[in-house]
Amino acid sequence: MDILQNIIQNLVYDLFKITLSFIFARYLYETYFMKWLWGGWCIILKEGEKTITEREMSPTTYKRIKEDDTELSVYIKGVVSPFAWINIDVVSDEARQSKFLQWDQANKLIIIDLSKNKDNQKTKTHPHNNTAE
Repeated sequence: MDILQNIIQNLVYDLFKITLSFIFARYLYETYFMKWLWGGWCIILKEGEKTITEREMSPTTYKRIKEDDTELSVYIKGVVSPFAWINIDVVSDEARQSKFLQWDQANKLIIIDLSKNKDNQKTKTHPHNNTAE
């Protein structure tokens, strides 16, 4: 009986150690490793030389948009929507060649230049702005 009790105590103690180790490792991964690997990115919305807004990105957001172009498109449209319509496919080669979307890896910046946005006759007004451009 004493041996069975020791085995159960050891199993419970080992389960406790494994659970605690997993929680601690997950905490380190989420707080330090994710910030080191994916953190520090900023998105800048410009129109020519004028900066309209600048927003920091969370490490999980940057990781998500780096892994999936559709997430990048959705995120950029969300940042731009209060200020302008996007008349270009954000993830296309055309957007990168026209310098509408620029990635600055050294400074961890994603720069969107609205002056490079294609003009579309159907979208001359913004839904939040009643005046024509």
